[in-house]
Amino acid sequence: MTSNRARFGLGKSSMPDLIVRLRDWLRGKSKVLIPLVSFLIVCCIEGCAFIATVGPLTMPDPHLHLGSTYALATLQSFNSTTMVDSPDGAKRAQNLVGDSRYIDQPTVSNQTVEGIDITALKRDPQYDAQVEALNSDDHSIVHVATRSNQYLFVSYLPQAIGMKFGLHFGLRPSAVLKLARLTNLLAFMLAIGIAIVMIPSGKWFFAVFGCLPYPVFCASSLMADGPVIGYTACFIALSLWLFARRKPLTTVWWVLLIVAAFLQCLMKSVYAPVILLVLATKALSMRRKIIYVLCAFIPATLVNLWWEKTHMLVILPDLYAANKQYVMHHLAGTIFRLVADTLVQTFDLVSKDPTTVASLLLLCAVILFSGRLNSERTGRLYGRNRLYALYALSGLAAFGSLALVWLSLQVTWNDLSDTRHAAGTGACWLPDAISISGGALAGVLVLP
Repeated sequence: MTSNRARFGLGKSSMPDLIVRLRDWLRGKSKVLIPLVSFLIVCCIEGCAFIATVGPLTMPDPHLHLGSTYALATLQSFNSTTMVDSPDGAKRAQNLVGDSRYIDQPTVSNQTVEGIDITALKRDPQYDAQVEALNSDDHSIVHVATRSNQYLFVSYLPQAIGMKFGLHFGLRPSAVLKLARLTNLLAFMLAIGIAIVMIPSGKWFFAVFGCLPYPVFCASSLMADGPVIGYTACFIALSLWLFARRKPLTTVWWVLLIVAAFLQCLMKSVYAPVILLVLATKALSMRRKIIYVLCAFIPATLVNLWWEKTHMLVILPDLYAANKQYVMHHLAGTIFRLVADTLVQTFDLVSKDPTTVASLLLLCAVILFSGRLNSERTGRLYGRNRLYALYALSGLAAFGSLALVWLSLQVTWNDLSDTRHAAGTGACWLPDAISISGGALAGVLVLP
């Protein structure tokens, strides 16, 4: 009579068989698991180190990021705005009501990312003072005109979720901000992790990319740049997955792709050209590709125009208005200047920051050591014409996004009528330079 253990496959050899199957499964998944687990461990340690050493209110534009996170967490992102007089013109500021420790905090430290010197991992000298001020019993409910309407709320969802939980459970403000930073970091890790799993190859590229100091610091703070970088990396991986796909997409997945591209355009308008990477795929017909671009780009443009007209805060309104008029009357000269800045000033800006240079060299090293550049097998597998199309779209996405960044900086901060204008700061460039480097290398990453 057969025993119950034998009937259910639990005999003496079942445990060794289970170990063998597990070993074989791990071997089959090692190309995914090793870079994924390596990224998760390193990024988690790195992000927690930044949270422990850099003050919760030390970052570029702390009033902007703290106010925007608080506005979304308390459902005030669409509050009314009021015109506030300033030496730079009348500004449209958003009215927030809440705890003075969050929206009227005097201990904020406005520093660029490179100015903080995050790689030194030294204790922020203002850390304790910020925590003490946040947890102070001397606070009240205040009505304040803030910068929380400078950008759309989409990029503040992870931080706001963490802050909402902290406020709901009555945590001290310093703990609330720490929870908001942790959820922002977790969202970044999730996005990069999905990108590593999704991308056909080049997984180590995204693993290393996700561990670079600048993007991890952004993700471990209240800054909107962390979610933007993570989502953009995820969208690039999706585009490359579609490039390798041979079967046509179903209607449902096509609609979801349009929604994903729409969100990509909303995260930050300068990233809109990244959605063009999808056009290299054979999984969509030409008709569906055209509809995809139009249905993603046009609604996002309308939303951004509506936001600018009804809600958006402009830091230097008089200069902004004058620059828009200048662009309209000197379109050809502006385009020439924009191309020159994109090519020359980008190199000049990046070359002055050792951390950025080291990061880009590391990413290039990952590509070179993978041994996948210009392989004959790749040409046979995907076809040379398709590869050239992907390379061209990658270059267009990178250059287009860089040009949009420069245009934004010029119109917002510089007098275009004066040919002597300053370059943008690293704080403005950080997310764009990193994500665009991924976009520019997207054509290489797909090589098998």
